[in-house]
Amino acid sequence: MKKLILTILLVTLLPVVAMAQQNEKKWYQVEVIVFKLLNANPAVTSSIVNAEDTVSQNEATHLKEYDPNDADLAYQALPDADYKLTKEQRRLKNSKNYRILLHKAWIQPAVRRGKFVQLVSGHDYSPTMTNDDAQVQGALQVNQYSSFFSVKANFTFKAPTEDAQSMQDQGYGQTEEKLFQSFHLDQARRMRLDTLNYFDNPAFGILVKIMPYNPQQSDSKLQQAS
Repeated sequence: MKKLILTILLVTLLPVVAMAQQNEKKWYQVEVIVFKLLNANPAVTSSIVNAEDTVSQNEATHLKEYDPNDADLAYQALPDADYKLTKEQRRLKNSKNYRILLHKAWIQPAVRRGKFVQLVSGHDYSPTMTNDDAQVQGALQVNQYSSFFSVKANFTFKAPTEDAQSMQDQGYGQTEEKLFQSFHLDQARRMRLDTLNYFDNPAFGILVKIMPYNPQQSDSKLQQAS
């Protein structure tokens, strides 16, 4: 009988203990905005993308759907309502010089070596081109050290050339290098908490900010909503 009672207590208390341990961890909200420079000069900004320079899909992790009830918060994508870079988003959106390609935020634990997070947005031009919007594919890694973060950004931005529409009938497989231009960014830098950082490329830019994340605040939001 005692064993049965102990078993019931363990089953009941384990989720509570797991949630308490979760709240004791250090968590961060990582937020990223990728935007296109509309006035970029293709002749100057085009670059060759080598396969060894890019992070493969197998190396990067996909963001999970947001679920505050999940005991594992790591790499959950946050809803739009929790985005913090709203002023920056609004300024970019209202400018004639930029076009936002991607805006994402997620929860990440404080670890020495974080996972590469896969970030993809825009339209897939393979196997045929369907519109004039650009595509961005990349990965971001956040590593925490004692007093700073080491952030690695590896992104490729793909855009149609000016004469791509007229060349579409020739077949994508034979004229891919003429239909599209690829622009690659592979940078690493140190960052401070709560500081907005800018990764620069002649064709596109990336804004990154790392902020503290409190799981208990998300729990209170959930209780208010219910």
